[in-house]
Amino acid sequence: MIKQRHLRWTTRIIAPAIIAGLAHSVLAQGNYLSTDPYDASVAAISRGITVRRDASNHNILLALRQLEDPRMRPLFQSLIASDEPSLRIDALLAIAELDQDALDPFLLQQLDSKERQLALIAGISLNRFDEDLVRGIRNFPALSDAEKAIGIIMGLRLGMELDRGLLDELLAAEDPATRLIGAVLLNDEVGEAAPLEVEIEAFTKRPLPERIAVSSALIDTASWHPMPGSLALLRLVANDEEFTRSLRLAAIDAAMGCECELGTALWNEAARLARSSGDRSRLGVAAIERGLKASDWSGISDERQLNQRLARAGASLSDGSDLSDRTLELMKIRHPLSLQAALALAEQTEDR
Repeated sequence: MIKQRHLRWTTRIIAPAIIAGLAHSVLAQGNYLSTDPYDASVAAISRGITVRRDASNHNILLALRQLEDPRMRPLFQSLIASDEPSLRIDALLAIAELDQDALDPFLLQQLDSKERQLALIAGISLNRFDEDLVRGIRNFPALSDAEKAIGIIMGLRLGMELDRGLLDELLAAEDPATRLIGAVLLNDEVGEAAPLEVEIEAFTKRPLPERIAVSSALIDTASWHPMPGSLALLRLVANDEEFTRSLRLAAIDAAMGCECELGTALWNEAARLARSSGDRSRLGVAAIERGLKASDWSGISDERQLNQRLARAGASLSDGSDLSDRTLELMKIRHPLSLQAALALAEQTEDR
């Protein structure tokens, strides 16, 4: 959402210019008698959006989505049939945004399972889901375990009754990651802790490749949905030196997503025990992006100027003071992480 907001003012200027320029080129070729300029422009943009390694195609579509212009509907509808998964997902989200409505279950079924998972998670982030979508998901043919979990979470967020039938299917799955996520949901929503204790015990005995797969799935889910029941296992991951540095940091970030004291305590512990200045930098930026309200940021500060300013920014975020000054301090360093934190801090300031 941070990236979308700071791009908004540019897209309202650039995208109309692109469309106007394309229409002018069509007229200049003498096709105006038989071709509608706008239709030709849409067709030209469609041909020009190709998937690139730098993901610039997504940036173009993001800019066009932010116009919220109903005249772009033909473009987005045409991209649903694209051969490229990223374009299909962007198109599905764009149509929901145009309609100010939930994702369309019919269009969702035109995507494969993995694409649907990504689109549904994005739909949660953009608040493009409703009870009709949740009921529609339950009727999808060959519903994957991940989609079942997402459907359960969407329903819970909408205040719907817990779908115990779907949850029992997760708990009975062969895949250990699926069972673990089901056990966490059962613990958090029903208060039944026994299955979760069984899954955590089994996790500790698995070989490293399996632990990586299981913990990665849990981290992915906990990163976008608060899951207090996941904290015990996330703490195991964060403190297990057999895991990569990036996975351990991701576990701490996911723990902060629970928006609870135990998640903050895990972040504090990780900052205090961090072995490198770089880890402290990343922990500080992650906490600012999460809007963490922690009373003590001393674990982030060290001899590095970036970390000193991150710690000051975090403290200001917690007490609500001098946020604009702290944002400017971070921007002056001109480090990628400081700019990332500055954008996040500006976002937090705007939302107050």
